Amino acid sequence: MEYNQNYIREKGEEKRGGRVEVEKGTPLRLQLEEREEWETLDEERAFRVSEALADPLRRWIYRELGKGPLRQAELARRASEALGRKITSVLMRYHLNKLSSAGLVRFESEGTPPRRAKKVYRNLEVRIQARPFYPPPGGLEGELSGALRRAREVR
Repeated sequence: MEYNQNYIREKGEEKRGGRVEVEKGTPLRLQLEEREEWETLDEERAFRVSEALADPLRRWIYRELGKGPLRQAELARRASEALGRKITSVLMRYHLNKLSSAGLVRFESEGTPPRRAKKVYRNLEVRIQARPFYPPPGGLEGELSGALRRAREVR
């Protein structure tokens, strides 16, 4: 992300007159702080997230919200254009509720009644990791009996 840094100087006499001098600077590269606050999901929550992202429309919504928050109506309009079929507000609300129940999106209302709009934000980044499963060499019974035997020897 590039940002043009502006320096504002207020001189005593100009401040009284309400004038501010703005001096353009050189482009400055801003780095957002990288945080590795990944949480390992328990099996049930991992299945809820996987189930929520199993639907192609919900995957599209999740990716689209990665670009920034959108109003629910705008999201339905973009989905209709991108997918080539009419996505109604009722259908959009259904899929957003599925994503919300998995914790992937959140809603905020903006504006004042009666012109209040629901804005949708991506709530979580998802990274799926896997590791090989190695069953105990003697089977589970053998592993448990060995652990029990070792526990008795310690006494």
